[in-house]
Amino acid sequence: MVFPGRFSTGCIRCRQRKIKCDETKPTCHRCYVHGLPCPGYTDQFPFRQPLQSSSFKGSRAASPDLSRSKSPNPSQHVNTNGNDDERAWDPIKRVQSQSAMLVRSPIIDLCDDDRASLSYFIHRFVARNRADSYPSNMTCLPSILNRDGHGLLEVTALSVARMAAYNQLGCDRLRVQSYRNYGQAIGMLQDTISSRQGITDDKVLASVLLLCTFKDISGEGFGDPSEHVSGLYSLLEMRGLEQLATGRGFELYILSLLRIHIYSFLHNDDTYSDPGGMEHFLGLFDPLMRGMSLTTEMLHLRHALVSYTSGIRRSTETFTSCDQEAVDAQLLEDCFQILYKFDTWDEEAPVYWRNTFEDRTVPIALGKVATGSHYYDPETACTIILVRLSRLILLISALEYLEERIRQGARGGYAISAGWADYLPALEHDVRVTIDDMLSCVPYALAEVDPSGQPVPMPNDGAGALIILQPLKIITSCQRATPQQLLVCKSILTHMDRVIVAQAIWNPIISGWNPDPAILTVGDDYYIATSSFEYWPGIPIYHSKDLSNWTIKSHALTRPEQLQLYGTPTGAGAWAPSLSFIDGKFWLSAMTRWTYDPVARVWPRVWFISSEDLVNWSDPVWAEPWGIDPELFQDPVTKKTYLNLMAPNNNKDRLWGISQCEVSLASGNCVGPYVSLWNGTLPHNSTARPEGPKMYYKDEWYYLLIAEGGTDQLHRSTIARSKTPSGPFVAGPHNPLLYNGQWGFDNLTVQSTGHATLTKTNDGLWYATFLARRNINGSSPLGRETFMVNVDWKDGWPVFNQGDPVLLSKQIKPEVGPRQVPRQWVDDFSRSNLDPSWYQLRAPYTKNYKLEKGKLVLKPNVFDLSDRDTPAALLRKQKSLNMTFSAELSSFKGDLGPRNRIGISSYLSEFQHQDIGVRGCVNATGICIYTELNKNGTQEYWQTPLNQTSGLAGGFRLHIKAEPLKYRLGYSFGKEAPVYVTSIASSWQAFAPPDWFVFSGASWVIFATGDGEPWPHNGPQVGFNEVSETFHEENIPNYDRW
Repeated sequence: MVFPGRFSTGCIRCRQRKIKCDETKPTCHRCYVHGLPCPGYTDQFPFRQPLQSSSFKGSRAASPDLSRSKSPNPSQHVNTNGNDDERAWDPIKRVQSQSAMLVRSPIIDLCDDDRASLSYFIHRFVARNRADSYPSNMTCLPSILNRDGHGLLEVTALSVARMAAYNQLGCDRLRVQSYRNYGQAIGMLQDTISSRQGITDDKVLASVLLLCTFKDISGEGFGDPSEHVSGLYSLLEMRGLEQLATGRGFELYILSLLRIHIYSFLHNDDTYSDPGGMEHFLGLFDPLMRGMSLTTEMLHLRHALVSYTSGIRRSTETFTSCDQEAVDAQLLEDCFQILYKFDTWDEEAPVYWRNTFEDRTVPIALGKVATGSHYYDPETACTIILVRLSRLILLISALEYLEERIRQGARGGYAISAGWADYLPALEHDVRVTIDDMLSCVPYALAEVDPSGQPVPMPNDGAGALIILQPLKIITSCQRATPQQLLVCKSILTHMDRVIVAQAIWNPIISGWNPDPAILTVGDDYYIATSSFEYWPGIPIYHSKDLSNWTIKSHALTRPEQLQLYGTPTGAGAWAPSLSFIDGKFWLSAMTRWTYDPVARVWPRVWFISSEDLVNWSDPVWAEPWGIDPELFQDPVTKKTYLNLMAPNNNKDRLWGISQCEVSLASGNCVGPYVSLWNGTLPHNSTARPEGPKMYYKDEWYYLLIAEGGTDQLHRSTIARSKTPSGPFVAGPHNPLLYNGQWGFDNLTVQSTGHATLTKTNDGLWYATFLARRNINGSSPLGRETFMVNVDWKDGWPVFNQGDPVLLSKQIKPEVGPRQVPRQWVDDFSRSNLDPSWYQLRAPYTKNYKLEKGKLVLKPNVFDLSDRDTPAALLRKQKSLNMTFSAELSSFKGDLGPRNRIGISSYLSEFQHQDIGVRGCVNATGICIYTELNKNGTQEYWQTPLNQTSGLAGGFRLHIKAEPLKYRLGYSFGKEAPVYVTSIASSWQAFAPPDWFVFSGASWVIFATGDGEPWPHNGPQVGFNEVSETFHEENIPNYDRW
């Protein structure tokens, strides 16, 4: 029922892939070389045998002994006694009640991870009003699971449950066991077929549907039920009208028909259409079933159209005019007859919906779905998409037939009647209207829009409605779709691909400079705060649901009165945040360093702020101790709150170490002894820099995780533990936990690894975030980015990344394919607020930009990018080593003086920024394109006239292309390719001048400046219409070899 018979031996994965297995038990070598866990061998994995409409063949003699099912790898042993806290799987609490309903009187022994998997599956695919998948939304499943003691449905559900949990949560153990359950379910199904006992029971049909769902969510089927369609068809025929007597049977019947329709379209095979003739019969009374019946009619006609079209292309015969005219008339009249039936369905469906469904919205006629604001519940939206899909397939098939007939006439054959050819424009228009309707329904099918029309996150980290995958893919291949429709459709598919199948975690998890990442898990949400230094707004807070996709949720510092950054040098400002969740409130602690001048004796100051929602933050509470890298830790035992920080032992010796005091959150004062905790593992002298303390409580131990070795090549993470939060602390046996430098500073690409924080996810897995650089020929223009590795616990101590070096090529969880190139990012400034990924330099005195009619207008001042102030400039972090930053300047009338400049830049500091823009020509009239390269105090200028005497026409763009080893600066007009006029080595964007520090990385800038003079009062209004970032394949190796 699953695989061709010639692959009758071998491991499960090889038979799935239909390749010969080398049968190197227990782990097949083919699996090993592909980097995949071998799911093992089982004789309970039968192979596909053709099924006739009323007879089943099978050779299984006995049900598998599920109690003896073992993982093929001893390291993947499933914990069932709950003693191993590090490996235990915590059930998902919010669906425990549903889980309890499913696992009562279990036929197979269910350990904790099984219960969690089943709970997750019910939550994702079955729970009413929350299910992700329309064809798998078997709300009847709980009522038939665990009823007759057979175990088939339990095992099948468990195979899907484990794969669903694996996709979201990782853990290879789940994937291995999922495939084993799938094989066992196939064997048990064959046993049932052979014995013919209970063959028409609901549980058998539900099991086959679940096997289809397994293929979908494992990334193999994506809606195509080809391996199980014959079984579905035969079961429906055998069950007959009796299956329609109950709501559960009717639901299973509908879901099975959907699968059969998908198969018929994908394979142009109508062998399995309308099992038992029930579909057409029911369609006479039920508009919902009439839509299904129309789909079957359409598929029959499409089969004929495709067959005739293919025959015309291959044929060398000359048909008589009568023969061909009769074929044309029959086929095309049938097409228009079915199109008329679709129009009739549009008229009747709303009445039926209103009379039948109390809680579902009403379908709307063709062409009206995409107009106005209409809300649809997910099931109605999916139904509209399916009916429109049938119409679209018919329209495409009719158009292909007409066009092939026209081409036949042009080749000298019998030409089609001009009357039929005249329908081409109308049919093409109908295609575009139908696609508009389908695309308009997608957000509702995915439950991404609430009744008020406002966007909402995909529920349950949504897998989306799997049923709409194939309709969307059909749109992408439709040659008559508009470019905008194709763009929207591909965008939706990309979005769904990220959430339907397992998401890999690639490093860096947050690209672009984001150092000192502090991660916090609260419920199902993950948050990371990073340093921002002199950039404003300060301290970005990122949010994720899956540890893979991160977006900016907010910034902690948004008001100048919170923190005044005036005249702050590069590298100073807001440093090293920590996130805590104390008594139901979020707390963020950080420090501020205004200057590096030791003569001025301005020391770094510690502060913390609080928030109820991570958006609106309080004013700072300034702490009594001074130091660096503070953290607030609430002891879960005593409920006391401690302030841990890097601080000197005194103001004379200045030997740095990790210190602590119990602190008042209200005043910032110490309310307990101020003590030294630990000085780290390196020699404790004037060069020692133990920093970034993070404290955790686990298994009655207090763990203190710190960074050491400075901020460059020697940077690392180490750990110690104690029985009390104030020590004494004993260093761990695996130190340093994280230190890529031990494999050679000039060797690995990933360097400067350190400043780590730990978090535990809801599934009991541990991860660490940390900062690291990507060295390119010894330099790292992107600065220190946010990385992540998995964490295991061994004998009470954490082990990072299995003790291996951090490599760019390694995915964290799970391995699902190559790294994807990010989509193009475009900002057309059409929103009412600026995108949160834009920054300014230092806290602004006044607002120096405004959004106006779809463009950004800058208000230039006297400052430029070399000044230690706030120029009229907006910055974005450079996120890739191979990308192009482009900006279209707004047109303007009037002259610019030589000091009046507007342009873009690659910016690292006031000493290092590489600019290209327009200005009044120096020693000439008119406007010139110019470049200015700044190399730590030296400048290189270039200019050339724009051949314009006054003003700037529309369509003028500036470009900076970042490559691993250099930046190229250029310009373009309209849609012309960029002309690159100069370049600079990327190493200039990586190092600070002597005696200065740069802790950030390269950023893109759009700016306008008077360059020391006020902008002319009668000068032109300048700004930008659009900014874009286009990403290219990076291909950065694991080893720094260039």
